[in-house]
Amino acid sequence: MDFRQLNIRAIWGLLTDNLYDDILLLEIGKTLPYTIEGNEYYNVGVIEKKHIIPYEQMASGYVRYNGNVHKVSDLDIQDRFVVNDYRVIAIAPFHSCTILEKNDIFLNELQKVDTLKAEDIFTLRRKIHMNRADDVSMML
Repeated sequence: MDFRQLNIRAIWGLLTDNLYDDILLLEIGKTLPYTIEGNEYYNVGVIEKKHIIPYEQMASGYVRYNGNVHKVSDLDIQDRFVVNDYRVIAIAPFHSCTILEKNDIFLNELQKVDTLKAEDIFTLRRKIHMNRADDVSMML
């Protein structure tokens, strides 16, 4: 998830007696942009955990902070990117079927659901389970 700032609405988990079918999902809510001096920014830098600036102001490698110009590498700067491209993010251990490429279609279907329900998770488990027989042996 790199430097993305996420608004986690809910955490969904389904643990089964078969680790290949275990599911952990983050349901992501919309994250609002940062407002700096009345302007909205989706990419910002947080300097020394106190001061927020538009990302463009540090793109040159230098930034004005506390009245002086500093190298970006000399400061504690946290990059934050507000991106609302996913509604659901799957987190899976190595052997989980959710990481199989052929199951991406089922995760993409969940991106269209406004609010997840328990039935959505059980349906996902049933669908990813269908593809596990061929690919689980290749994981071992």
